[in-house]
Amino acid sequence: MRSINAHPFGGRAIFCLALLFLSGCAAPRPAVPPVERFDQAQIERALSSIRDAQQRVRAFFCTGTLLVRENDGESTLRILTLGTRKPFRLRVEVSHPWGGPLFHLLLRESTQGLISFSEKKYYTWKGGLEKVPRFFPGPIPVRHLWGLLQGRPVLYQGLRADSPTPGKIALRDEHGRVLQVLYLPGPDAPPVALEYPLMGLRVAFSRLETEAGIPHARQITVRHHPSGRRIRIRVTKMVFNGSIP
Repeated sequence: MRSINAHPFGGRAIFCLALLFLSGCAAPRPAVPPVERFDQAQIERALSSIRDAQQRVRAFFCTGTLLVRENDGESTLRILTLGTRKPFRLRVEVSHPWGGPLFHLLLRESTQGLISFSEKKYYTWKGGLEKVPRFFPGPIPVRHLWGLLQGRPVLYQGLRADSPTPGKIALRDEHGRVLQVLYLPGPDAPPVALEYPLMGLRVAFSRLETEAGIPHARQITVRHHPSGRRIRIRVTKMVFNGSIP
């Protein structure tokens, strides 16, 4: 394998990653919101719970299936994800149902890599996912992807929070722009969806459960509204804070 800059990438590698993050499956709708908007104390309680879960995850390991709908039908692939918070590492392996590898995505704080087994090449680039917008439905921060693949939301820091409508918490920057919207059935319940309005991106969390005291979803559905494309990950096994190779 050889190492080159991130652009231009081979078409087959682009196709594989585009399918991983953009292809179609039906996204579940959030649960019916409560009657009232959340007050400030409820907002702080909900956000503190989410951030506490973020801090408690030092490492994770996950296996599951990736459902991808193409023009000629639906494909089921295998997906394995693992990562550590310190040092920050994230690895995503996607393979055929019979076990043959398609590609490995290797993410770190600044240097990223992609192994394309179909092309027999290794691509590297500097920076975050915004450097490769064709691969992802918007410039998703690398650390947010690390949380989303665990079936949990990751929040931006230092934003103002309010509840514009029942069942929603909006996180705004200093200009009042909404960067994230959380959907919760209650202030003490895990979120059932997370939106990035400026990216046109929506992530739905379903089949919620708790592992090692950490709430997470066993099903994650990602939808990119501008393209209408979706993917769904169904978790078979999730392990938090175990030994990561």
